[in-house]
This record gives sequence, structure tokens and C-alpha cells, in this order.
Amino acid sequence: MSDEVAAFKALPRAESTPSGKPNKWHFDLRYLSLEPNPTHVLFLTQIESSQFHSEKLPLNTSGESSGIFFFPESGDAAAPEICKAIIRSFVNGIDSNAGKPKPPYAPWRLTTEERSVAVAVGNQLKRLGLHKDLCKIDLVTHRTITAAQKVFDKFWSTMITERRYPVPVAIMLKAPESIGFETFRLAPWPKQSEADGAFDGPPDMEETIREVNKALAYTRQMMSIRPTEAVLETAEMDLQKTLGEVMDLFHRKSPQRVRLEADAGNADSAIDYALRYVNQWRNSAD
Repeated sequence: MSDEVAAFKALPRAESTPSGKPNKWHFDLRYLSLEPNPTHVLFLTQIESSQFHSEKLPLNTSGESSGIFFFPESGDAAAPEICKAIIRSFVNGIDSNAGKPKPPYAPWRLTTEERSVAVAVGNQLKRLGLHKDLCKIDLVTHRTITAAQKVFDKFWSTMITERRYPVPVAIMLKAPESIGFETFRLAPWPKQSEADGAFDGPPDMEETIREVNKALAYTRQMMSIRPTEAVLETAEMDLQKTLGEVMDLFHRKSPQRVRLEADAGNADSAIDYALRYVNQWRNSAD
């Protein structure tokens, strides 16, 4: 790694890229849960041009190997691998495509979305002796985060297409968002009227349609976090039957009971409760 650090320090560095865009690169960490090789990746984006680059983490993990053993739980834990990946990305030529190498250059500034990651990565780059401006990681606005997500969505869509998943599976595999490590407190469940919003439909069907929509959202989210093999097994199941089973579960087991099971260590119940919370499903069973 010391050789790559030395090579990075020797790279030319300017405010603009060779194509004339701001030489400012946004980075984030994402987890790709695709079987058989789930892994974290560093995703670098030049927002103005939508140019991007990704590196599988940890570095030197082959394409056939899983990176699951690298599972950071804080910005401090993730920073060393993030810094290695940033350095390698630019040393190898971030503008280079397969078979079309271009002269490498160093970034002018780096940005990310979370303060703890910015501080940890900045401190790590400082320890490596990089330019002081690169050690001050700028925080970005929601607009930049949204733009980076759109770029990643296209990357994800291409990857799913190349893997030739069946259409029902591809639909369920939602592009992951960037990982945030900072702690937060869940807000109380909103009142039902606040959660549901205005209803535009037959009054006598309102409650049924709301329940079906929540069950659909729950089912899609559940399938998106399951291993690909499990998704393949259920992708061809009758949708009406699946929804019926989900709604039966909702009415048969209350959130309070699910939470007790989750607190007792039941992983399935923990996921069940989290998805009910996200989709605002409440009932008075039990």
C-alpha cells in the first residue's frame, strides 16, 4: 500500500478534470446483497458528469469471493478500506475504461454525506500524509445525495441486467442506498391518518386498498433483503396467494407480539417488526 500512497502523492492535481468538470468526487459506502458473493463497495461519483467508479471492499477480494467478512459498524472501522480504495481508484486512472487507459490524476476535493465518515476518512488520509485539502472531507446537501443515488441506480440496473435475473426477481432487487453509521432515534409511529395520507377511491374500499398496498410494500421489501436463491424460489409464486399469506400474518400476530419475539432473539421476527414499522402496519390482534 505504501507504493500506491507514494504514487498517489505524485499524481497531478487540478481544480478541473481533463474533461473540464469540477475535480470534486463524492464517495459513499454501499452493501450489495447479491448472492453468491455479497460485498461492500466504495462508490465514487463526479456529480456534474455522472461519471462513476466502484471498488469492491476489502481490496484484493476476487470477483468470485464474498466480501461478507468485511462488515464495518462505524465510520472509524470503514475508513482504512475506504481510503485504500480511493487511492487505488485514482492511481489506476479513474477515467480509464477497459482497454482505454488514460493518464491518472488526483482529486481536488472529496465529499461524502455523513460527518462521522468524513472525519474518520479525513483523519486516515492525514495519517497517510496526503494534501491537507483532501483531508478535509466536505459534507454535501440532499441534492448531491439524490444525484449520486441516480447514478448508482443506473449502475445497479446494468449489473442486474448483466446477471440475467428473471424479470420477477429483477423487479424485487431494489438498488441499495448509501450506508449511514450515525445513530438515530426512531420517531413514534404516526397516527393512521398521517401515515396513510389522502385516499382517492371508493369509500367502501378504502381500508381494504390501504391494507393491500401495505402488504405489497412489505412483500417487496422482504424479498429484496432475502438471498437471491430464496427470491428465485418464491418469484413464480402466485402473487394473490403471497399477499393473502402476508395479510393473514398481519391479522394473526400483533406488532407487540412480534416485537417480544424479536427482543427474545428471533431474527425473522426482528425483520418482520422492522418492515411493519416502515410500512405503518398496526393492528389489535392478541
